[in-house]
Amino acid sequence: MTEQRKKNLIQTMIYTAILVALFVCLIGLILPEGCFYGSTTDWYNQHVTLAETIRKTCLQEKTLASAWISLGGGSNGFQFAYYGYYRPDIIIGCLLPQVPMTVLIPLYALCCYLAAVLLMEYWLRLEGLSPFVAFFGSMLFLLADCFFQTHRQIMFVNYLPFLILALIFLKKRRFALMSVSLTLVYLHSFYYAIACLAVIGWFAIGMLRREDKTGKKKLLFQGVVSVFLSVGMAMMLLLPTFLAILEHRHSGEKATTMADLIVPNAQNLLYSPYGMGLTIICAYLLLLGLTIHEVRWQCALLLAGSLFGVASYILNATLYARGKILIPFVPVVILYCMKIFQKIRCGEVRWQFWPFVLLAVEIFTQRNEIWFAGILFDLIVLCGIAVIDLIWRKATGMMGAGRMFTGETGLVRYLPLLVMPFLIFLCVAAGEGWRGIPNKDASQLAGSKSAELVNFLMGTEKETQNSSASAENSTDQKKKDDQNKNADQIQEEENFTEEELQTLCGNKLYRCDKLTDTKTECNALQFYGQQSANMYSSVTNPLYQNFYYSVVKMPIQINNRTALLEERNPLFAQLMGERYILTTENKMPYGYAVLLQKGKNVIAENPNVLPIAYTTSDTISNTQFEALNDTEKMSALSRYTVAGSGEQNEVNVSEMEQISLPSLDSEDVSVTGDVQIKTLKNGYSIQAGEGGGVLRMPLDSNMKNGTLYFRFDVKNRTENAVIISANGRKNKLSGATAPYPNENDCFSYMLKEKGNDKYISLKLSAGTYDLTDMECYRLPTKLFKEKQVEAMELQPETKWESDSILNGTVTAREDGYFVTSIPMQKGLKLYVDGKETKLEIVNTAFAGAKISAGFHSIDLRFDAPGQKYGKRASLLSAVLFVIWEAGTVLYKKKRKQELSPDR
Repeated sequence: MTEQRKKNLIQTMIYTAILVALFVCLIGLILPEGCFYGSTTDWYNQHVTLAETIRKTCLQEKTLASAWISLGGGSNGFQFAYYGYYRPDIIIGCLLPQVPMTVLIPLYALCCYLAAVLLMEYWLRLEGLSPFVAFFGSMLFLLADCFFQTHRQIMFVNYLPFLILALIFLKKRRFALMSVSLTLVYLHSFYYAIACLAVIGWFAIGMLRREDKTGKKKLLFQGVVSVFLSVGMAMMLLLPTFLAILEHRHSGEKATTMADLIVPNAQNLLYSPYGMGLTIICAYLLLLGLTIHEVRWQCALLLAGSLFGVASYILNATLYARGKILIPFVPVVILYCMKIFQKIRCGEVRWQFWPFVLLAVEIFTQRNEIWFAGILFDLIVLCGIAVIDLIWRKATGMMGAGRMFTGETGLVRYLPLLVMPFLIFLCVAAGEGWRGIPNKDASQLAGSKSAELVNFLMGTEKETQNSSASAENSTDQKKKDDQNKNADQIQEEENFTEEELQTLCGNKLYRCDKLTDTKTECNALQFYGQQSANMYSSVTNPLYQNFYYSVVKMPIQINNRTALLEERNPLFAQLMGERYILTTENKMPYGYAVLLQKGKNVIAENPNVLPIAYTTSDTISNTQFEALNDTEKMSALSRYTVAGSGEQNEVNVSEMEQISLPSLDSEDVSVTGDVQIKTLKNGYSIQAGEGGGVLRMPLDSNMKNGTLYFRFDVKNRTENAVIISANGRKNKLSGATAPYPNENDCFSYMLKEKGNDKYISLKLSAGTYDLTDMECYRLPTKLFKEKQVEAMELQPETKWESDSILNGTVTAREDGYFVTSIPMQKGLKLYVDGKETKLEIVNTAFAGAKISAGFHSIDLRFDAPGQKYGKRASLLSAVLFVIWEAGTVLYKKKRKQELSPDR
């Protein structure tokens, strides 16, 4: 080993140790004391909770990808594939069932994060960069804001170590290993498959340009075969997931405009955690690269692709033009930036000031943004270092000297370039909410150990006040914790065991849902076999979603419509068979009685709800039902089953009785808080101060034996969200910047408590908005009791087929319908008396079928579309992969023998 190689090796080892140490330091700085690594937004509501549900289902069914999950009324399991099917951390979780996913996923995410950083350093060295420059690039990679997603949307970044491995194997022409790496990319996050393949294609094209005709053919063949085999080996995931997305795709995203495609957006490249999340130095180096012949076209493409939305739009499969899809290009940008940076260190390229002018102009157009001061400071630091470097080089006569690897200068001088990325990384984390241990309520602080250090760089006075408020809340909470040292132990004792829940709520003919912590718990199965009506997934059954929000008028509680969150709604509970609920005694809906109570927590039962499957001839035709208005539809659903065509005789639909309400500006309405009300032609203009307010409207005594349907239209006069709760039931109209706007401009509530409502209490959020066409109706409870049905009787599960989701017998008194509250979807098959029977949509969204009078055996099965073919394709691809690799090894061995000196 030469002296230079020894020196490079020692430097690389030192820099690697520094990277590991800084990684540990960063995690320590951004992680609040007593908290898991993971945000309270998305991370716990979807990713970890669904991972636990997937693991629980897979363990019980002894599979790695369950075809059916009983969330959302019953769903194709591949609607949830994005959250963990075949993912290594979920497989590890199945092997270690005693370890909570709240521990396994953070550990795995952090290991992937560190592995990606270290592999980045190795790849940069492989691309010919010096140890310091490779270290510098790896630090920029470590501090990129996109790594914010390791505790928010983990699938945005958990594939990165495998992408870099694929790049390493491409560089070394180890195509079999590249194929395996790409397969792991798809299994971790198939959403980024197209972008990752684009990155591989980027470097493959560069390699092809350097080959002769024979070399091009060989390289192209090996590369194409490698990619095709990688896709084939992942088909067990990709094919059924693609078909599920194709079936259940919804249009919840904000519409893409021409401005999104052609107006430059620097946030795709700089600072934003929902883009590449790089800092001003990368933008500067890419601009400077436009003047360097060797990297000119690469820098131009990277700048154009990141600034304009066309590339994002294409890579997002034309769904939208959002910069998060560009995260796989972070290693590419850093590589070319570091090539330019190395030329600067060697004196081959001079710092130039025209890029500073362009960047300054762009920054000053954003001077009203909260991050303006921090980014301006970042530019000033970079400009200062460039000036110092130029002065030093001129003074020492180093200008223009070509000193690649042996003559690089400015190690200490350039290190301050990492200060702003470091602080910005901390800033992003400082605004994050976390989930604490052991008391989760104590962990909702929007700050961390780094918040005070960096707040002045990126925040405004308002943000500082929020941070201070968070600190005060944290202090208050600590005092409460000190006063209640045993509160967590008591709470743990008050929780119901899985065995208790299984015993009391395990009847698969009815559902069990939780009314507390609905956003966090909507994807949780309290026990295997639980039937749940709730779900929160990026892929949602459109029929069920329409029934949920448009027919039975469930409130929309968050910024999007994909979260089907439980709320007290007697009509929905009746139709969906919600016989059992987990709640607290003060939130128990009317009609439910306590089965078991521990402290404030209760398991309650309503035996009068409909079963999940039944027979009936008490129907209303789809034709008549669609001709009804909203209130008439709810009345019809509470009395009849919607099935069949217009050939049926029309039935009488009871109209809801309208309830008169006092005007909001009358003396009968009490107002608390900073609220001003102005009367409009058909409603009211509300102006609520920062703290919001509460309006309380008295009700007449005729509410007895009825359920209120209360609604009004909302027109927002600001860009902020509007949130209004009625008797504790929350509705939200998303703000102007919401990426998935819920378009909820009609707030609906079904109100009925244990006892009689004496008033409607509206809790108003801050803002200016109009409430118009306010109406209130009474739905008579007696309609529920008039619905004539015969419940299905389930067979013991030992007699069920492996793909059965309901198996039993039914009795039909006359010709009618077999009806379920399982959403209609491809893959469902119904067998009546052993013969397959055509399924129809009933009650606007659910699976049902015509059935003749008499006694029948029923078997409802589900086969996930594409799952069997996907497994076969993966098996075939794996066999071809082994043959290909074996053939490659034998060919290389033969060539080696032919070229040996003996021959």
